[in-house]
Amino acid sequence: MARMFFALVKVGNQVLAIGGFAMICLPTVSSHNLINNTWASNLPPMNKGRSGHAACLLGFHVFVFAGAIGFGKFANSLEKIHTSFLESNGTIQWTLIELRQDSGLYRERPAVAPLNEFDIVILGGQAGLTYLGDVIIFDTITETCQKVVSEGYKFLAWGNQC
Repeated sequence: MARMFFALVKVGNQVLAIGGFAMICLPTVSSHNLINNTWASNLPPMNKGRSGHAACLLGFHVFVFAGAIGFGKFANSLEKIHTSFLESNGTIQWTLIELRQDSGLYRERPAVAPLNEFDIVILGGQAGLTYLGDVIIFDTITETCQKVVSEGYKFLAWGNQC
């Protein structure tokens, strides 16, 4: 399937293409096996279609943050899944984590990266026509966000990050 504005994450010998846009925001996940050079698209879909979101691997979980969920509508949520879903034949599904209204995660095109073994940093992005310069820390234990910088350099991740 052709898609744009998707997130890319490497898990073991697989590269995951997560969500994206193809006339609608997609919930689908495809994987490319780097050893066999084959694609699979029979993986569990996310709970929400997302475009312009960001994703990263931390420990044994893939996390997907923010993104557009429709025209001019942004997700104030994230999704996570244990990496064993690649071998589970669909028995392991994505967990949707809806955040508090004041989490500040409403955005698309943020940059994300693991900060340590428990936290993920979320930088900037875009909310409508506004470019964001904030820094948010997501705590994977409490599943909460804390804004640590309100304004600064504007960050907009047009492509995938790793």
